[in-house]
Amino acid sequence: MNPGQTFRYLLRSLASQHVQGRKKNILLKATARGGSTWVMEMIASQPGFRFYDEPFNIRRDNVKKVGLFHAWEELQPDACDNEKVIGFLEGLKRNRYRFMNPAPFRKYYRPVTRRIVFKLHELEHMIDEIAERCGCDVLYLIRHPIPNSLSRAVVPRLECFLESNFYRERYLGDQRMKEIAEVARKGTRLQQFVVSWCFENYIPLKEVDLDKWTTLSYEELLLNSRKSCQYLSESLDLEDQDRLLRSVGEPSTNITMSGQETMDIMSDPDEKKRKRRLVTRWKTRVSDEEERLAMEVLPLFDIDAYTYGRFIPHAKFLHFDDTAGKLEMD
Repeated sequence: MNPGQTFRYLLRSLASQHVQGRKKNILLKATARGGSTWVMEMIASQPGFRFYDEPFNIRRDNVKKVGLFHAWEELQPDACDNEKVIGFLEGLKRNRYRFMNPAPFRKYYRPVTRRIVFKLHELEHMIDEIAERCGCDVLYLIRHPIPNSLSRAVVPRLECFLESNFYRERYLGDQRMKEIAEVARKGTRLQQFVVSWCFENYIPLKEVDLDKWTTLSYEELLLNSRKSCQYLSESLDLEDQDRLLRSVGEPSTNITMSGQETMDIMSDPDEKKRKRRLVTRWKTRVSDEEERLAMEVLPLFDIDAYTYGRFIPHAKFLHFDDTAGKLEMD
């Protein structure tokens, strides 16, 4: 570790203290590049919050320094040590890994915090267990698989899913796993990434009673921000709804990963037009045939959350009757 990194970890260790309050923490479960950093920072705008941004991402230096998780397979249901996962999250709550504290100069830094938002992209099979044992409410964020996939550079767990006996024996069976593997290994890049999206969202969409969770789509949050923020405030016991709404319009700290097109859209002063463009812009990057082939992956998993030719999720994943109408031009 170089001296600069050592100093940064020392600074983080000394810069803040968590003292758990009476309200539950929040477990934000999402797919990478699905708007999770944006939503995490929205929640972190609330009084007393700190965040842990992908504490199980083994590619990150701070996760490597923890030394508990070394390979993606360790976070998959076939080989996961659930007690190690729970112990690590409890350790974060108790200030055991202080070098993982939020950076003191990052947005929404606070020296003393009483609630935490954990942003996770992994551990789909453990979300309910984590919530129960670590005292969390679950916020599940979902985004259309095509723009989600187009935004990603890698899908590091795809082979883990394809080799998983857990998914084969418990959910999908030999024949469907064979068909899925055929698409994942011989299909287009977009199809391969959508296969990963389906695996990453399979348990939440097919096996979980989502009435137990706070569930929101990226698209509805953008298009119907005021009502979505009210829903989040009430569901997650967030104190400052006005601050939450203001933070909807603020780009996340990783906005530069999205490219120049996104930066140009975010600079558009017309809020309604900007939001519509953020939801629909992916269609300019894929042909009708590419969209059709990508969306044909979802039926292999019996997932109907999104369908061909539609920008927003199925009505059962929308909270407000007027959301679809907000895609229409004035």
